[in-house]
Amino acid sequence: MLAPDYLDHAPDALVALWQEVEDTILRDVARRIGKMDALTPTANWQLWRYQQTEAVRKDVVKLLARYTGKSEAEIRRLMKEAATAALEAEDEIYYHYGKEPTPFEESTPLQNLLNAGYRQTAGSFSNLTATTANTVSGAFEQALDRAWLQVSSGAFDYKTAVKRAVDGLADSMPYVTYPSGHRDTLEVAARRCVLTGVNQTCAKLQLERARQMGVRYVQTSCHAGARPSHAEWQGKIFALNGFYGV
Repeated sequence: MLAPDYLDHAPDALVALWQEVEDTILRDVARRIGKMDALTPTANWQLWRYQQTEAVRKDVVKLLARYTGKSEAEIRRLMKEAATAALEAEDEIYYHYGKEPTPFEESTPLQNLLNAGYRQTAGSFSNLTATTANTVSGAFEQALDRAWLQVSSGAFDYKTAVKRAVDGLADSMPYVTYPSGHRDTLEVAARRCVLTGVNQTCAKLQLERARQMGVRYVQTSCHAGARPSHAEWQGKIFALNGFYGV
């Protein structure tokens, strides 16, 4: 299996990409808020607000399209690197006992599993980023509305209202909201998505390699601090065919 230290740093390059996306989005939205005219008639304000929101949505879609291409290439690289590292570590055990595992690059079943894992992870990643444009434009609209209300009510002057709106953006966007209602920043969601894909894919590759080598039993790893539902499975021996017996 992959060491915790390896997994901890594996997504770093991808996370950095999406931190860059967040920074670019925030700068653009802050610039647009800063261009708010002090106070214009309500009809003009509503038209300007609509135009700016549509412009934000289109710009974010373009930005995401550009970075998604980079991210997909990074996901593919990461998956292959992790798969190679996971298999090389266990192949040493097979070599020690005189077995000859087929090189990873020459094994069609392993390559198919890796490609399936990549497609699933890339698909999950696309689903995460697909919601971002609407999330960003929604947060932008809310920031504009708050600033407008603060100025029109006389509670704050124009410059203070704009500054408060800009300062509040980092706390409200961009997020990925899950069906449960839980929210994560985009880079945190990307990290979780990739780690899940890497872990699941490498586990499938290792099980397939074990079957190829005629392995009948496996022992699960164990570590401190596991969740109760996971702890009960730690350090035990299981049969690959579903039946345990010695």
